[in-house]
This record gives sequence, structure tokens and C-alpha cells, in this order.
Amino acid sequence: MLGARVQVGDAGIYLGGGDRVNDWTVYWVFDNGPAGPPSAGDLRAQLERRQAYLTVLDRHIADVPGQVGNPYWVAGSSRPVERLRVHDRPTPWADLLEALTGTFAEQLDLHAAPWRLTAYTDVRGAPTGPAAADAARDSSVTVLFAQVSHTLLLGEHIESLAGALFGAEPAPFLIPRLGGTVDRPRPVAATIAGAALLPFEYLRWNLRRVGFALRRRAADSADLGFTDRTPSALNAPLGAGLPVARVIRPDIAGARGRGLTVTMLAVTAISLAIERHLIGSGAECPPDLAVLVNVRFDDPRDSPVVNKITAIQADLYPSITDPAERARTIQATARDRLVAMKALAVDALHVGGAIPYRLVVRSHRRSPIDIQEQRLWVAGVTSVRRVGSAADWTLADRPYSFGGHLINSAAAIGLGHSLIGGSTDLTVTVVADADVIGDVDAYTRLLAEAFTEVTAAVAAPTPVGTVVQSK
Repeated sequence: MLGARVQVGDAGIYLGGGDRVNDWTVYWVFDNGPAGPPSAGDLRAQLERRQAYLTVLDRHIADVPGQVGNPYWVAGSSRPVERLRVHDRPTPWADLLEALTGTFAEQLDLHAAPWRLTAYTDVRGAPTGPAAADAARDSSVTVLFAQVSHTLLLGEHIESLAGALFGAEPAPFLIPRLGGTVDRPRPVAATIAGAALLPFEYLRWNLRRVGFALRRRAADSADLGFTDRTPSALNAPLGAGLPVARVIRPDIAGARGRGLTVTMLAVTAISLAIERHLIGSGAECPPDLAVLVNVRFDDPRDSPVVNKITAIQADLYPSITDPAERARTIQATARDRLVAMKALAVDALHVGGAIPYRLVVRSHRRSPIDIQEQRLWVAGVTSVRRVGSAADWTLADRPYSFGGHLINSAAAIGLGHSLIGGSTDLTVTVVADADVIGDVDAYTRLLAEAFTEVTAAVAAPTPVGTVVQSK
């Protein structure tokens, strides 16, 4: 029973974020080529063959009566094909993007299953190459997307999931640190175990948070957290409708090997695009703009929590006009902040992971969304590296072309950017609230232009004697 419990660090995601759907949606695009669109039967046949590699997803959650203990995983009895919906009509790329953001309208019910699959077998106009003109091509592709609960999926797991679904030599989908399952709901045993553990959990939590407070004070780390920034037009309240998605595939080959990470190159392009968007719309561009960058971290204590993630508040430095200098400054400052934040995150994980589940439930009921987030950043960035490098994935014998992902990175962010980089390419999925950003297509064009500009600037030889210091 105890081995099947959902850890508190993951249970908070299970409880949700108020009106915000926090599932992770991953999509893969396959070139139909001369063979044309596959049939629904072709897709189901492949899933049937891959069933043995996807058993880790065959589970659902059961709650403990009275919530005196953590929810726990129960073994399921469904096949992957039962989680699949297939649409075989010709579908424009714009409609496919609308279907992707439609996953933000309905949170997965973890009492039933932690994932579902949707396939569109004849999508036209997908950006199958970095060139902007490719988006207008009428070639047919199949798009399959998985909506998976963030309770058990992180970006680092996406490649393993794709390998189980599409790999030429499939291997089981593995989720490190995910607990096991019990064969059936056991409400009496779960209640007894939860009640017996509760006094120990309160004691452990209080001891850990006292120690954490002392260590943080000794490290003088008060400045490691998030600080309020000057509000901009992008800090407006979110609208009531679903967000809008756009996809670009910039060519960043020229920036490879130039000492800049793909994530920081993207943050620099985002900083230019946001600056130009604000100025172009007649709004002020505050000098202290920042974005939220989600990052995973290693835990030397090996806590059994799936979601070992934290975030940094990355400064955008709109006052630096040279794109290469701005990129180097953004990276230097973000790196320093990340080192400090990761050290703090390990401690915070162990304190937060010790909170009794009953207190977590009460906290979510009182304040599911922190509106103060609106003053911390103007956009979010979630980066997943090296997905699809092997390029041996196929769906019904159609070769893999590219893929991406979408996630609501924070409750009060109206502009999100999800990155997936393969061995030679980058896919950027922009998810924007139209009430906040206004013309999403115009912003996406600015972002594509900014990637080109930053890549060219970074690829240029660095002047001798250039030194970049953290600011």
C-alpha cells in the first residue's frame, strides 16, 4: 500500500490549479508521403503491438476516505487502443492547433486513467521544415498527440514514451521514481495506514521546515526567490476563452557550438519579440522584464517524487541592444541564479514533500491560484532537449518529421513557449491568451524574425576581449 502512494510533490499537481488544466500534451508529426493517410485500423494495430511497453500508464488514482492519507495508484485494466480517438477527415493545420489547445479545456480524470491519445490522420499545411514557406505546403501528415497527467510525466520522459509508441526497437516506457500499484481499491487499509502515519508526518514536516529555515538564513538566500517586476501590457488578467497555439521551427544551426544553450538562445529571441511587440502596440517596455523558465534538478537524496522541477525568474535585459551581448548576459545571469535556485530547490522539495496531505488539500481549497504571479513575469518557457535525435520513429510505417509539446507553465501567464530540440532542429510551440497578447500571428512573426536575428548575431565571431559578467 505505501509503495503505491502518490507522493505529496506529485499529489499537489493531481489536485490541480483551480481553473487551470495542468496536464502535459505532447504531439508527434509523421509524413504520410506517397502512401497517404493511414487508416484507423493501422493505428490501432500499432498500439496493440506496443501494449506491453506501455503498462506503466495502465493505472488510476483512488482517494483515501476523509483524505487522511495520500491518494494511491490502482492497477488498471484498459488497453491503449481504448484511450485512442481517431479523426480521418482532411484537417487544416490551424484546426489541428485548435484541437491541441482544446486539451486545456478538460483535465484528465485520474480516477479513470492518466492519459489519452488523439490522432488526426490527414493534416494539411504543417510546418514540415524550418523554412517559413513550408507551412503553406499541402503535403499530408498524421499528427498523434498524447494528453498525459503531469502527476507522472515530465519533459525528460517524453523520449521514452515516444520510443515505446513509435521506436523501431521499442523499449518499455519508464517513469523513474513513480510508485507501484495495488490490485484494487483498498479504502479500509488506506484509511488505517493514513491515520497511523499522520502524527509522524506532522512531526517530520515541522522538523524539516525548521531546518530549512535555518539553512536558508545562513546562506543569506533571501534574494533567490521571485521579485515583483514593473507590470507591462502582458501582465493583464487572462481571458475566459481557450488559448491559441502557433508553431515555428527556426533554423538555429549557426548558433550551435557557440557557447549558448538552446534554451537561453530561445529566451533571447523571446526577449526581442516581446520588446518589439510591446513597443509596436504602443505600450511601455519596462526595463526589468523577466520570464519564468521551468527547469528540472538532480536530487542527491533521491526522494521518490516524479516532479523534481523548479523555476527561475530570467531577466530579459531589453536595454541591451546587441542581440549577441543580450544573449550572453541573459545566460550568465540565469546560470548563476539557476545554481543557487537548484540548491534551494532540493531543500524545498524535502520540506514540501513532508507536508501532510490533508494540509495540501486545505491549501488548494483556500487559494488554488496565486494572482500575485501576474507581477513576476511576462511569459513562460519550458524546454525539453534532444527529443527524436535517433529519428527511427514511425507510425503505421510513416516516418517521424517533428514534434512538440504544450503545457500551462503557471497560473497567471498569458504567453507560454514550449521548446523541443532534436539533434539538428528546434520546434517552438507558442501558447497565447488572445486577450493578453492581442494579435498572436503578429507576435509569432516577430518571434521567428528574432530567432533568425539572434542566431546570426551569435554565429558571428565574438570580438576579442569580450567579457560578460552577471548583472
